[in-house]
Amino acid sequence: MTGRTAPLRELDRRTAGGVDVALLWNRLDNSVIVSVSNTRGMHLQFGTEPGTARDAFNHPYPYAAAQGLRCEDVFLAA
Repeated sequence: MTGRTAPLRELDRRTAGGVDVALLWNRLDNSVIVSVSNTRGMHLQFGTEPGTARDAFNHPYPYAAAQGLRCEDVFLAA
């Protein structure tokens, strides 16, 4: 064992309605990532500013859409 730790640290996680949302911090570059996945195996990740991380975690779809990610194609389609 080298004593290294994983670069990503989970700060928070929640699951509701088959959707799992995680808030991750990258200790190497101090970035914050929101990771969203569902029970069908669909997944998306996007970065957010530390000052808006909690809001992005609580409302990931509007934040992802603001970055040009089309969440409805991945998560809301039947």
